[in-house]
Amino acid sequence: MADEMDACIGANVKKYRLARGMSQGDVADAMSDPDEPFHQQTVLKIEKGARSLKLAEASRLADVLKVPMAFLLIRDTRTTVNAALMQHSRNISQVNQQLQDLATTLAAELTDLGYAVAMHRDEADPMQVDDAMHWLAKNWGGALNEYLLEGFRHTDLAELPSEFSDVTQIPLQLAAKEWTQSDENGAEK
Repeated sequence: MADEMDACIGANVKKYRLARGMSQGDVADAMSDPDEPFHQQTVLKIEKGARSLKLAEASRLADVLKVPMAFLLIRDTRTTVNAALMQHSRNISQVNQQLQDLATTLAAELTDLGYAVAMHRDEADPMQVDDAMHWLAKNWGGALNEYLLEGFRHTDLAELPSEFSDVTQIPLQLAAKEWTQSDENGAEK
């Protein structure tokens, strides 16, 4: 029985560690303190079910993995589902950061473009000025949602069973709502 429990806990630790994007070394570093080092080999043994956890270690490990301690004990598919949701959330958080970085870059480029148009409009070809003005006047919020809506159309969301429609339709509805509102307000899509 203890071996089965150790194997279950170890498998769960590995799933949650991977979902958090952590290496065994990352977990060991986070678990270590000056009085009691925790090694990567220890994490490996725990994940293989070859080493039992002390209660204090289990509590600390749950904190490191950002899950309730009870999640380490679950013996069914909920662990896989929880880990998958955690990984998707982590991936979306990373994409969100990339979008923020791109928005900062875009803002700088638009500022430079606006400055160039203001300072050199009379010297530039009218077609180039029109093209620049198009970018300066673009509604990026509606445009981003339009890009998302187009991307969603090319996914398998629409093919999921109808009982999941409340979840799968949320991104489509939000993107379409923004897109429709932009269109109704006469803003550029």
